[in-house]
Amino acid sequence: MLEPSRTDEYMHHINGSALVIQRRTPSRFKTDYEKMLFHAHIGPIFSEALMNNEPCYLEQPQWMRLYESLIQPTTPYLTDRSEIVIRLRMRMLGLSSTLPAVTQALNPSSYDEGQLLTLELKARETHAALLTCLEAYKAHVVRTSMAAVPLSELALRREVFGTALETLCVYKRILASFCEAERALLEREAQALAVRIFELQTQPAPRHSWIYSVHEKGVAAVVQASRAEWERDLSGLGLVEKREVVWERWKRFNSSLHAPGAEGV
Repeated sequence: MLEPSRTDEYMHHINGSALVIQRRTPSRFKTDYEKMLFHAHIGPIFSEALMNNEPCYLEQPQWMRLYESLIQPTTPYLTDRSEIVIRLRMRMLGLSSTLPAVTQALNPSSYDEGQLLTLELKARETHAALLTCLEAYKAHVVRTSMAAVPLSELALRREVFGTALETLCVYKRILASFCEAERALLEREAQALAVRIFELQTQPAPRHSWIYSVHEKGVAAVVQASRAEWERDLSGLGLVEKREVVWERWKRFNSSLHAPGAEGV
């Protein structure tokens, strides 16, 4: 799990583990030990689904309830089982099904206003929830600012903050694809988030920070590289032409998110 290259052996291991957990079903994870085994595999399972541009079964309600059950009562310091951390990661899990769903919904050949509205409302809900998570994170950092926090908390703070910014970048591009009237503002916000993500790369980081920092840097690079395309005003285009441009623009952005070495885009 700490190997930076996605070798065949690594992918076979993760896919096999994902299948074993799925066949076991959520009801079989009862003891704290069993739940921690499940918890340890969430990241790799989700990452593989995201890289393959396919929905992750962990998004299903029964699995989300299992993940939510891992939340522990409030403690002075952040842990992987703090509510702030799990709520944020639950929101990120939704990306694996949202990205292909948006691609399908924007396709002019299968354009469906009802599906688009459903996806837009879901994206707005997730966007708002991410902002709420960031406010909770900020409140926690302020509350503990005078305390000598352990290194484990500092490492988790860095991961949580970067993950939130990265996910927000993607959702701002999703909302910009649905609403042309808000696109310019959303794009300015996405570019500001990309700059902030790159600033994080220059700060001291824990030993294994590349596990998440490489991907967040890749998303930021894709956002910056495609800036001109997303700043283009489409209000003067006809309806058919506009739909085609929005779809092609989104396809290129989405493909870049899944491309190996996207951090170099």
